[in-house]
Amino acid sequence: MFGLFIPDFANPVYAEIIKGAEAAAAALSYVLVTGSAAGAGLGGYMDLLGQGRIDGLLLAGAEGESGLIEQLDRATVPWIMLNRRSPSVKRYVILDDERAARLAVEHLVGLGHRRVAHLAGPDGADTALRRRAGYSMAMRAAGLPEGQVVAADYTPAGGAAAMAELLAAPDPPTAVFVANVASAIGAMEAVRAAGLEIPRQISMVAVHDLDLASYLAPPLTTVRMPLAELGRRGVALLGSLKPEESVEEVLDGPIELIVRRSTAPPHGT
Repeated sequence: MFGLFIPDFANPVYAEIIKGAEAAAAALSYVLVTGSAAGAGLGGYMDLLGQGRIDGLLLAGAEGESGLIEQLDRATVPWIMLNRRSPSVKRYVILDDERAARLAVEHLVGLGHRRVAHLAGPDGADTALRRRAGYSMAMRAAGLPEGQVVAADYTPAGGAAAMAELLAAPDPPTAVFVANVASAIGAMEAVRAAGLEIPRQISMVAVHDLDLASYLAPPLTTVRMPLAELGRRGVALLGSLKPEESVEEVLDGPIELIVRRSTAPPHGT
């Protein structure tokens, strides 16, 4: 049995990761047990580890758990941080979020946008830090000053609130790079609530391409990330790593810009 601990089942991104992890576990004749920080928390998993009932654990959540690393090491089973890193830990598999952010911003700049804001992820979240770094690199490479950056959690409500703040700026952006597709759903609603049109008055592109992105109004331009492959790779490593082995791995592909109707050149150009 392998365990997968995620921040929240409400974030649709994790459904893709779980699908890949389940398929890989089944191929190894393992069962995957998944839980979330929004549910019972990590304690139950640690109990199962201590009892020898879980043979490996993928951690996609659990920031700030006191003494977590020491507990995991005492359990003497393989464990890996998935889609996040910690400065003191050399056991992770992540996606190339910086590259994804650069693709998104380069697309907007290529359309002619010069006031490109960033609706970022939560302060301190590793994925958010990497995507913000990619945004900054792309803006510098284009010779443009960074626009306004507003942090939000990866939820529609968080995206809506952050987008309202961006639109209230004295010189609002003509384009926004959003760190997560769930946040973008709320951001799109905030634009409509302000009486503006996407992409006529503001273009938007988000990280992660889920099926629902093509059914939004307008369909959302996204950067497709290998989420299922991330889950598969995490499980494969659990099945092959020794408990004391280190792994520092970045999955760099396939990462692809999916252009839909939420992005266009600035109005009047």
